[in-house]
Amino acid sequence: MNAKLKAGLIVGGALLILNLGTGLICQLCPMALSIVGGALTGWLALKWAAMPPKQPPADGAIAGGLAGLGGFVGQILSVIINTMLFARGGFVNPLTGEQLVGQEQTIGVLGGIGIWGCGGLVAIALAAGAGALMAMVLSDRES
Repeated sequence: MNAKLKAGLIVGGALLILNLGTGLICQLCPMALSIVGGALTGWLALKWAAMPPKQPPADGAIAGGLAGLGGFVGQILSVIINTMLFARGGFVNPLTGEQLVGQEQTIGVLGGIGIWGCGGLVAIALAAGAGALMAMVLSDRES
């Protein structure tokens, strides 16, 4: 197994668990964890490489993106758990104050999942960027 795949899968699994836990408390925390996880993955991908890669930022970005995917899954799972926990009492329309029922409530749950799903996609990009940046910085230091 090559180094970037190995680093991406290991850190991705850790991010899945961490993002699931922190996402239950605050949905912005998984994005910050994705940046840290992406940087860690870029570092691990360079350290575990048998030979120095020709394009370290590309390898760091691939590894960081893989880790970001694990974090994305954890974030989506936490969003689903949060919406199911908080939707039990129902949603209230902020404009009218009326209780939403039936199909309107389902739309509220799906809307929450969709909004934070987009945030999870941004977290994947942040993880890939952090992995590329870390790999670029480390490759410049070693040369």
